[in-house]
Amino acid sequence: MSRTSLILLVAGLLVLGALAAQADEPRPTDLNSQRIAEIKNLIAVERAALAELQDRIERAPDQAAELDLIKRIGELKRNTEIGILEIQLRYARIEGLAEAAARLETAIDELRAPPPRGVPQPRPAPDAARR
Repeated sequence: MSRTSLILLVAGLLVLGALAAQADEPRPTDLNSQRIAEIKNLIAVERAALAELQDRIERAPDQAAELDLIKRIGELKRNTEIGILEIQLRYARIEGLAEAAARLETAIDELRAPPPRGVPQPRPAPDAARR
C-alpha cells in the first residue's frame, strides 16, 4: 500500500475514533446517525485506497506485480468489511443487542480466519419455501 493510501487509511481511522468517542449517552437516532457516518467514512477511505491501487495496477511493470496489487485489493475489501462489522458490533453492544452482537462477532471471526482452501465447507440446507 502506498504512503498516500496509508495516510488516508490512518486519517479515516482517526476520524472513526473521534466519532466513537463523542457522545456519552446518545439517543437511538443519534446512534444510528453516528453509525451511518462511521460506515460512510470507512467506505470513503476504502474508495480512495482502491483508486490508488487501481492506478498502480495500470502502471504495473509485469503480471506478477499486477497480481500482487489485485491481492492487496482483496485484502483491502476484506478489511473494510471487517471494519464495517466492527462498527455494527460496537453499536449493537451499546444498544444492548446481545444476539446481534454474537452474530457479528462470529462473522468477524470467520472473516479474520477463513477456512483453508480446498476444504469443503458445509452448505446450509435448502429453504423448503423456495422450492
